[in-house]
Amino acid sequence: MSDSAISENIPEAPDVRGRIFGEVTDYDHLINVLKVVIAVRGIGVQSFDAAQVAGLAQGHLAKLMSPRTSKRHFTPLTLGPVLGLLGVKLMVVEDHEAWRRVSHRLEKRSESHVRRARAQDQSEGET
Repeated sequence: MSDSAISENIPEAPDVRGRIFGEVTDYDHLINVLKVVIAVRGIGVQSFDAAQVAGLAQGHLAKLMSPRTSKRHFTPLTLGPVLGLLGVKLMVVEDHEAWRRVSHRLEKRSESHVRRARAQDQSEGET
């Protein structure tokens, strides 16, 4: 997919009317912001009802919220249900300062490679 096709698929900025609990730039920030949400909402991380609503084993939410040294981390199977339990969603927002720091170090991708891959995918679908 070309850069122009990708940029055409970027949705309009969503209307954010909810409370902003914090800013996340890495996994530790994510855990800390989710802990804030848990505290504000008064959710018991060890409670049976929280586990049942999220579809997790009892106590699993507490393990997910423990320090990074824990053996439990969010996976594609746990992140969505926990966000739903907490009544929050994630949004990816451009970080101009971070992009400024790294963009000059990156090589632009070759559009010819992108087109070739797309043509190959289309031809595979025809067989």
